Amino acid sequence: MFLALLINKIKNMNKQMPADKKLAGLQEQAILDYLFEPKEEFSDFNFRQPMRRTLTDKKSGGYTLLEVMIAIVFFGVVVLGLGLPVTESLNLSSEDQNIVSANNLARVYLKDVELSWLKQSDYDGGEILQISDKYTKNGYFDVNVNTDNIAFNDDGNVLVRRVNIKYTNDSGTCLADIFLDYNRPGSSLE
Repeated sequence: MFLALLINKIKNMNKQMPADKKLAGLQEQAILDYLFEPKEEFSDFNFRQPMRRTLTDKKSGGYTLLEVMIAIVFFGVVVLGLGLPVTESLNLSSEDQNIVSANNLARVYLKDVELSWLKQSDYDGGEILQISDKYTKNGYFDVNVNTDNIAFNDDGNVLVRRVNIKYTNDSGTCLADIFLDYNRPGSSLE
């Protein structure tokens, strides 16, 4: 504001001078050059640019608060839209791994029971293997084993024995429920 008043005063002074117009113009230009000559402390500042900026002035190179907020909301929606399916996929993958692991451990247990009953005397004893950390993934799964006698011969000996093994997780969800029927070694079912 001060500079604008000073320039107007200089112009008015030039109008009042009786000298030649060229001389007046040169004097005005010399004074303006002196006033607007870049000084060391203001070397990056341009005095000839207007200080006022309007809302539609896009030369500032910055973003308005509204534009930044819209960008943040948009980015949040995109991240949320991509993030939810990924986390659900990871949860399902973890559950699937638990189901596969429980089924594999159940099959290992049933195979070990079969190997322990290869002799007829062991089968007739009816003892099943104890559940150890080997079959529970070091206590990660809850395991229940039941045996049922399915068929008998005339002497009262068990000909077919069913072993049922059930794996559950901490929340009680059943992950594997498998049974297998074992025939008495050395006997036929006729």
